[in-house]
Amino acid sequence: KPQWPTCLNTGIPSKVTELTEMNGNMNSTEDGQVFDAVEIKGRLYINHKNVVIKNSKLTGDQYYAVYTNTSGTGLTIENCDITGGIRIGDGFTGRRNHLYAAEGGNRNDGWIFNASNVVLEDNLIDGLCGSDGAHLDGIQVMGGTNITIRHNWVEAVSPEIINGGVNAAIFLSPDLAEISDVVIDENMLIEKEWYYPLRINARGK
Repeated sequence: KPQWPTCLNTGIPSKVTELTEMNGNMNSTEDGQVFDAVEIKGRLYINHKNVVIKNSKLTGDQYYAVYTNTSGTGLTIENCDITGGIRIGDGFTGRRNHLYAAEGGNRNDGWIFNASNVVLEDNLIDGLCGSDGAHLDGIQVMGGTNITIRHNWVEAVSPEIINGGVNAAIFLSPDLAEISDVVIDENMLIEKEWYYPLRINARGK
């Protein structure tokens, strides 16, 4: 079996020695566009299909580094350091990324989304830090179908969260839409103090 995701095999590869800064709000310009070895310090709006972001640092503004609009299906993010928020759209693939809170900052969730046809594979989620009132999750699915969460290392651990706490390493809750056809396979789910490694909220008639 492949090694677990660590700081050595996720995030920006060691061969990438320099990043091109992208400041301010920006938009994708064409289908299949590739962003390689960049540092996004503003917000990148994905308006096109099959865009790829790789070998990059995604910092963003106060809320987002990457914001996928309804037309931006098929986005792939791989081999990136991610401290900013990511709005996932349908057809998203996230692979070999390292998601964590920036120094002195907060990160309430690793991946959080309402989307279909999603693959999250070989990601490292650790170093999270909940803000006041947060209910922190490593991965939170709020809606969608055909979702695969495979071989990720997910640490649902945070310093003390005022008026809040840690919820789960993986949390499925149909807050925004129904959830169906989910595969959760070969993940390392870490929690402390009696929180949930895996929590599923189900609703029915």
